[in-house]
Amino acid sequence: MQRLVKEGYENIVVVMGEEETVAAFEDGVYRNSVRGLTQALLYTVSLMPTGTKRLRLVQQKYGVPTAAFSAQEFATVRLPKSGRRLSLPKLTVDEDPAAYRRLLRKIPAARPSFWNADLILHPDLKAVIGNYDDPMALQVNVIPEFRLTLFRGGLLSFSAIVPLYNELESYAESVRIGPTYMTFFTAFPRSWYFYSSLGYFYDERLGVQALIRKLVFSGKLAFDLRTVWSGTALMDKGQFLYEPPRTFTASLEATYFFPRYRLFLNAGFHGFIEQDTGVRLEAFRFFNDLRLGVWAVAAGGEWNGGLRIALPLPPSRYSARHRFRIRSADYFVIGYQARRELYTGKLPEKSEVMDELLIYNFPAYLQSHIAVGERTKQ
Repeated sequence: MQRLVKEGYENIVVVMGEEETVAAFEDGVYRNSVRGLTQALLYTVSLMPTGTKRLRLVQQKYGVPTAAFSAQEFATVRLPKSGRRLSLPKLTVDEDPAAYRRLLRKIPAARPSFWNADLILHPDLKAVIGNYDDPMALQVNVIPEFRLTLFRGGLLSFSAIVPLYNELESYAESVRIGPTYMTFFTAFPRSWYFYSSLGYFYDERLGVQALIRKLVFSGKLAFDLRTVWSGTALMDKGQFLYEPPRTFTASLEATYFFPRYRLFLNAGFHGFIEQDTGVRLEAFRFFNDLRLGVWAVAAGGEWNGGLRIALPLPPSRYSARHRFRIRSADYFVIGYQARRELYTGKLPEKSEVMDELLIYNFPAYLQSHIAVGERTKQ
């Protein structure tokens, strides 16, 4: 526990019995969730009692257990430089992370994250290609986001859009409100999760969204039911203009992760913003920290497709939080779509918080990095 506190981890609970060690933690210092988990694993196995026969690791996000792993088999290796022997666990995905909620509530955590805040600086770039008189029109913004953890799974996020350069919409010349919302996320037994968010989102949508997720096959397959009730909104020269939520959209999606290739495949049937319906497919893969994806949608007799790239931003490790911290965003997301003026097949944008919870903490994705014994030995 002292080592994890020193490294800047949060919501730390460590329980050591005669034969079992349980370590629960939240990574608040590494950009990459995989690196945060593997570093915590190395600290745990290097310091746990030698007689430990079972190890359990619980990874949390915003105080909620998102993934759990257990090991009853250990391989002993000798470190090449120091000659020290180290027990490496053969971790498997625990099917029920929510089973640890009682333990986490019962034992006071070291470095609790509640009422801690981040000021996160997001770069924002939009480009329109193809006008004869202006081959590329640009808009460059910086979006400072204030994100506060209220309680377990409860977040408050407020952001402003600060324009640096603009050749697109006239209303984008001045500072205006950015995505601002309250979020609640929790875990239920048997790998059920619930996510909801109320506020003003990306793509100038105002309303409420909710998602129910079920994980099966040792965290490799997820089924998502998502609903959004929304209207349009924007701020123009200090005036907040909006339409009350009148549009209801819903989707049913399945996401499967192939550990061998670090590849996600997603397929879903959607009701879109313009009340058209159709099918959307997406495939994305991780190359270390880089995330590269392609997508295609068929709706209302039309088709569209494009690319989506998430570029990791420096630094890879942040300073530990002491109530308040300023840091850069984890990723810079770049998107391209083949048919820009098409209105069919449009979805409300997912938030960065949703991606953090549903993609970067996907149990099988995390396990694919920590289950390779040879790589860990190196």
